[in-house]
Amino acid sequence: MVSFLVFACVLNLDVPQVGRTLPQVHAQETDRTPALIRWWDAEDRGDVDTAVAQFAEPAVYIGTMPTGNCSAQTPCTDLAGIRQQIQRNVGVHFCTSIRWLQVSGAVVTGEREIYSDYDHSIGVERIVQNFIAVVTQDKITFTAGVLNLGDPETAFAAAIDAGTQPALPPILGPTTPCAALSLMRGEAEHGTVLRPKKKLGGSIL
Repeated sequence: MVSFLVFACVLNLDVPQVGRTLPQVHAQETDRTPALIRWWDAEDRGDVDTAVAQFAEPAVYIGTMPTGNCSAQTPCTDLAGIRQQIQRNVGVHFCTSIRWLQVSGAVVTGEREIYSDYDHSIGVERIVQNFIAVVTQDKITFTAGVLNLGDPETAFAAAIDAGTQPALPPILGPTTPCAALSLMRGEAEHGTVLRPKKKLGGSIL
């Protein structure tokens, strides 16, 4: 019941628009974020075991795919299903770039950019995902994500997946910002301030 209520909150998130002022996560609020940072960092590095280890048993994982494993239609509710999804993410070389995080008790909300081989194969550099997670005793018990369709590139990727737009030529040799996540992981685990970062060209990390 709790998981359902939290997921309902996801569906009603006030999805931030590109270019809005980004909130900051202050030191006293970062106690719930390290499990998420470790998950994404391990996934970026291809370390499936460490990524899965950040989840409780049982846990709920709802990704942004419309159907299939860990989708809104068939959420993952055990570590076996979550492992399968993380292996899929690793297989397409997921790379997470955090835009912002906000903590309220055990609940962490935020926004991240995801770069992957799949999106590059359809001519999309990255997608933007808004997410909500519940972290209890340093383990993720619930996580769900929705695409930020207010971001034009994300909306275009969703249209390609829906078959209403043709794919673009593949992006060859893309540059991904995975190193920025490792830096933020160190800040979170040492209790320093997590702030939105900028990379060359003005893209928000």
